[in-house]
Amino acid sequence: MAMTMKTEIWKDIVGYEGYYQVSNLGRIRSLDRTVTSRNTTRTIRGKILKPKINSINGYHSVMLGMSGVAKYVRVHRVVAQSFIDNPDNKPEINHINGNKSDNRVLNLEWVTHRENHKHRISVLKQTSGAAKITKNIADEIRERFANGNITQTALGKEYGLCQQNISLIINRKCWV
Repeated sequence: MAMTMKTEIWKDIVGYEGYYQVSNLGRIRSLDRTVTSRNTTRTIRGKILKPKINSINGYHSVMLGMSGVAKYVRVHRVVAQSFIDNPDNKPEINHINGNKSDNRVLNLEWVTHRENHKHRISVLKQTSGAAKITKNIADEIRERFANGNITQTALGKEYGLCQQNISLIINRKCWV
C-alpha cells in the first residue's frame, strides 16, 4: 500500500522577508530572530501562527509584526500571492471547495468578483444574503439609516449584507 506524502514548501512573505514564511499547505510561521533591547540580547524561537477566524466572514487571518507595526493579513490571500500566478490581475481568491478553513494552494484560485459569485451560487448552491431582502426590509433599512443612529456597516452585519449592498438599498439603486 503506497502512502502519499504531502511536501510542505515554505516561502518568505513579501515585505516580511526574514520574519515570516507561508507554506503551500496554508500555514504561516514566524522565524527565529535575535532581539536586542536595552543591554540584553535574546533569541526568540519561531513558531507556527494560530489563525483567528473572523466571526463575520469566516476567513482566517494572522497578525504579522515588524519594526513596531502590526497588521492582520488573511491567510488565503498570502498563500495565493506567494504561490499562484495571477497574469490577468484578478482581484479575488476563491476557495474551490467552499471551505474557508482550507487554505492549501490546491484549493485556491484567482477570480473576478463575478466568477466568485457565480461559483458560490452554481457550485456551492449558496444564495447571497441580498437575495433574501424584501421591499419591506429594504424600507426598514432605509428608515433606520435615515434616523442617523446606525452605520451602514452595522446594518450590514445585522442583515447579513455587505456595506456596499446596504449603500445600494439606501440610495435606491436596488429594492426600490
